[in-house]
Amino acid sequence: MVTCGRLVVPVAVLGWAVFAGCAEEQEGPPSDDFTFHTGMEADLLLSGIDFNDTGGPLLFNHPGLVSTDGEHLVLADRNNNRVLIWSELPMENVAPDIVLGQKDFYTNAPGTTLDKMNWPVSAVLDGTHLLVTDAYNDRVLIWNRFPEENGAPADLAIAAPWPWGVWSDGQRLVVSGTREGVVFVWNTFPTRNDEPPDIELTGDGDIGTPRTITSDGNRLIIGDHNPGSRASPTLAQGCFVWTRFPTTDGAPYDLFMTDPMDPARAILQGTFDAQGRLIMLGSELYAWDSFLAPDDLEPDARLPESVYAFSGGDGSGVAWTEQATYVSVNNGNFIAGYFGDPFSPPRPPDFSVGAPDPYTNTLREHGLINNPRPATDGKHLFVSSDFDGTLSVWREIPTESGQAPDVTCELNKDASPWSIALHDDHLVLVGGNMLLAWNHLPLGGEQPDTEYRDQVGGVSLRDVGGVTMDDQGFYLADTSGDRILVWPSFPDQDTPPTYVIPATRPVRLSSDGSYLVATSVDDQSVTIFEVGRLSEGGFPVVVGKADETQSGLFALNRPEDAIVSHGHLFIADTGFNRVLLWEDIRDAVAGIPCTAILGQEDCVHTDPAIGRDRLFWPAALAYDGRYLWVGEYKFSSRLVRFSG
Repeated sequence: MVTCGRLVVPVAVLGWAVFAGCAEEQEGPPSDDFTFHTGMEADLLLSGIDFNDTGGPLLFNHPGLVSTDGEHLVLADRNNNRVLIWSELPMENVAPDIVLGQKDFYTNAPGTTLDKMNWPVSAVLDGTHLLVTDAYNDRVLIWNRFPEENGAPADLAIAAPWPWGVWSDGQRLVVSGTREGVVFVWNTFPTRNDEPPDIELTGDGDIGTPRTITSDGNRLIIGDHNPGSRASPTLAQGCFVWTRFPTTDGAPYDLFMTDPMDPARAILQGTFDAQGRLIMLGSELYAWDSFLAPDDLEPDARLPESVYAFSGGDGSGVAWTEQATYVSVNNGNFIAGYFGDPFSPPRPPDFSVGAPDPYTNTLREHGLINNPRPATDGKHLFVSSDFDGTLSVWREIPTESGQAPDVTCELNKDASPWSIALHDDHLVLVGGNMLLAWNHLPLGGEQPDTEYRDQVGGVSLRDVGGVTMDDQGFYLADTSGDRILVWPSFPDQDTPPTYVIPATRPVRLSSDGSYLVATSVDDQSVTIFEVGRLSEGGFPVVVGKADETQSGLFALNRPEDAIVSHGHLFIADTGFNRVLLWEDIRDAVAGIPCTAILGQEDCVHTDPAIGRDRLFWPAALAYDGRYLWVGEYKFSSRLVRFSG
């Protein structure tokens, strides 16, 4: 049992009574052998090739920024913890010549030394230096001359809080400190480790989480995922623009702009060509013949989605040379290439690097699932994806890493299932305003038997975050309504819920018939209800949120999921990159520390990393009495299995 002083789990009661005699009322101890222990290794990986295995030099995994000095091309291969270098500009699908962050092209284990990386987002050439934002090592790596061999260590490391974007002209350096909402500027290029910046830009507090950087040395554009309301009243992501390169601390920005076609879709990032034209990738590829002005933000050229839809996403970017234009396609998993001007005429890419053609998504080809959410009955495995809009089915429990699903069901075009539940022969997916249900397990990839939109049981479906089922009932989390809806069985279109249980922005739900657990990301907590007392309000106990009398005790960080199964409690403590396990859920109710931690070596470390014994944003759980499946979220797409 973990006994670290930090890992005392407070049990706070939010206006209700604590479980009355629940330890005596539960029938017996957990039913299976429990052999999970802190720091244990996973034994199988899906939604990936294998542990410490990239699949080779031309299989990327959600690449980040691409850059060129006109002679070489570099790409940050984010989820593979490496940077790929082509010594000559590729004009077809040819392998890179050099890899950094790894000793060869086939491994992807992270590290903290100068020859290793942990989630590199951007790689930039400035004609003299190579710069890499090594995000989860909180540093920028600098090579003072072009590296010529695999695994060459960096010459310098500059500390920065979760750096995302980097730019340099060889004389100056700009880095976005995403975690702290600051853009750092060095007026002269740093020559020693951790040399402090000369100025900091915050946009007078308007900059939220700065990411991308675009500049020609005379102007500066910072892409921001979470700008303040003064700059963006609708809180749409966009770009802060300085029409003259800032040279003083706190220099104010001149304007704020969003994606011309869809402010909700993407952060703009790009480059300048030899004529000074600004080329930016957002929801589409855009070009401005002259620099941005507050009264004229319309692009002069577009490459419409109807001609070619870039599956961009966080981290995509553009690099220009006289011979070719390169676009890194983060969610498409390749580099799209154009000979000459991509706008004359607007057309699909002329070639691709990292895929056989610009229409093949190698993530799908190799069974990588974005945001995998598992469900299992011990005989079959089902994995849904809100991003991909798919349901993948393994008819038998996988026995090898990298094993592809037997079938993948493409769901309705606008289906975005955030949560999955399996009970007996029934499977349900929910998300947003939609509920999909199968009366029998879809082992052949069948479409759902029932589809509810906008309403179920006389209740509006607007922001459904979670679903679960047991022998006692059917439960939906109405996130924005701050409530859990309970029916005695699967609801029809009109019959209202039997119970409505107050809960603070509930997201995921799980029940074993004795206990119902609900996570709240906003409230940073997991609430445990007694199913037999739901008519009385469930007598909830809250795990992870310390009240004023419990200051200094252990707290959760964005718990995306929690499940109760076979008498055990599992919590995906997403922001701290670990899963907390209680062999007996009654211990969690009583405030006893958890039995084990997966994904970290102890209760102190919280950094993300891929590996057999590490986790990177764990956000989805499933347990069948033997195997615990952990799906990682957003900046990792692994589905790993622990046997206990």
